[in-house]
Amino acid sequence: MSRRRERRYSLISRLIGMMAFMALVVIGLTWWLAGFSLYLGLATVAAFGGLLGPAAVESGGGLMDFLSGILELIGEALTTILEAIEGLFSGFG
Repeated sequence: MSRRRERRYSLISRLIGMMAFMALVVIGLTWWLAGFSLYLGLATVAAFGGLLGPAAVESGGGLMDFLSGILELIGEALTTILEAIEGLFSGFG
């Protein structure tokens, strides 16, 4: 029942965005449980770079295009993760 739409980003950009999004989730949970450290700060910067890089490349140069690109990439990464989870559990019902 999932509706496929045309995706703006390439497969590599979506994979980088998905990995960066997952890294941010794991880093956020680690910060919440263990507190801040220099290594977590550096990992956070790298994860944000993974999200900002593809959005900067695909944007048309405008600030609004860049910001909407970041939100779109986060949405696509989250959708890809949820579709993968749905695919895992679809055979059990």
